Amino acid sequence: MTYDPGDGGERVSGQGDLLARIAWRAVQREGSALILVTEVFFDTADDPRLGQGKTVVAPLVYAAIDVPKHDSVFFPNVQHYFSVAGDENRPDVNFTVLKPNLLTRWPDKIYTFLEPQFTIDWERDAKVGLTVELEVGKILSRNIAAWARPGIGLINKYELPQVYNWNLEVGMRYIF
Repeated sequence: MTYDPGDGGERVSGQGDLLARIAWRAVQREGSALILVTEVFFDTADDPRLGQGKTVVAPLVYAAIDVPKHDSVFFPNVQHYFSVAGDENRPDVNFTVLKPNLLTRWPDKIYTFLEPQFTIDWERDAKVGLTVELEVGKILSRNIAAWARPGIGLINKYELPQVYNWNLEVGMRYIF
C-alpha cells in the first residue's frame, strides 16, 4: 500500500491493515439470496498513515435480487463499522454504510455496476456523505474481463474521511 498526500508531503509505502472476512449465504431462493458477512480489520499497518490505528469489526448484510426484465441484479446492502481496540490517540471508528448497488448486463458482453455509497458517521454527529462509482466492464473471454471505475464524492467530501474527492480505478479481472 502507498500513501501519497501530494503537495510535497512525504510519500510512504508498506503494509496496511489486514482484513479477514467470513461470509455465509443464509437464504437462497430462485431469483434471490441473502448473505451475512463479518469483516475484521486488524491494526497491522507499518505506518500510522497506512491504517486506521484501530481494530475494526464490520458486520454486513446484503441481498442479491434478480431483475430479469432489465437483465440486472440489485444488491442492497448495509454495513456497520466500529472500533474495538487500538491506539487511544486515534479517533474511534463508528459509521454505517448503505449501498443500493445495481449490476446490469448489456449486449456484446458489456456490463455496468453502479455503486452509490451513503455513509453516516456517528462519531461526527451523524453527518451523511455520498460517493458514487460506476464500473464499466467488458468480458473478453470465458475467464477475463477488463474494467474502468471512476468515482466521485458528492456530499461532505471534505468533512468525512470515508468520502473522497474523486478516484479512478482500471483493471483486469480473472473470473473463476
